[in-house]
Order: sequence, then C-alpha cells, then structure tokens
Amino acid sequence: MAVTIDAGNTSATAKQLLIRGTAAIEILDGVAPEYFEASAKTVGRTGLEEFAAQVRSVFEQQARISITPEWARFDDFGEPPLGLERSARPTIFMHTISRPPLRGCLSGAEPASPRSGSTPALPLA
Repeated sequence: MAVTIDAGNTSATAKQLLIRGTAAIEILDGVAPEYFEASAKTVGRTGLEEFAAQVRSVFEQQARISITPEWARFDDFGEPPLGLERSARPTIFMHTISRPPLRGCLSGAEPASPRSGSTPALPLA
C-alpha cells in the first residue's frame, strides 16, 4: 500500500510525505475511538458529543485500516537545506522504517467478498 500526504498551498510551503508498507483491514462494530479523536480537531470539543451521536446513528460499522510502514520519504519543496541556495530540487529524506502500524478509519465499510480477490472502494467518512 502507498500513502501520500501533501501539505502547503504555495511553492514556498509545499511538503510531501510518502509511505509504503503493508495494509490490514479490520471491520469494527460501531465507531472507532480514534475517529472521534481526529474529528475533534475540526468539530471542536464542545460540539464533539453531538457529532458523535449523529455519527453513531448513521454507521453501524467501520473499517480500520492499519499500515505497517516499510519505507518513507519526506520532500520539502519550499525550504533549501541550510547553507545552500534555493533551487528547483527538493530536500529529500528517505528512510526504511520499522514502526507500529499507522491507523485510519472508514465509516460504513463492508468487507470484500473472499471470492472477488479485491477490496471494494470505500467512501471516506
């Protein structure tokens, strides 16, 4: 599995994290606690209780996707390395890593049919 996370909305602030590793999908009954922890960043702590009640009323299951990273690369397109002039080349850090899995959740997920050989596309919540 490959994951790319982009940040920055100008060439001076552009950054990119690329991760490759092995993914595992676990179907959960109910909503995973980390879904609400992540949602609190945008909903705010005061509105989280109401938001959680709405989410629980809609979704009976979620899929938790865990990625065990095996390789990662970080590109900082906006900041030159110390002591060097700015150029068109990004600063690149590459590292093979051994870490616990990264986790994310998808709501309303259904497991793939074992006969299909593939996992269906799942909408992000």
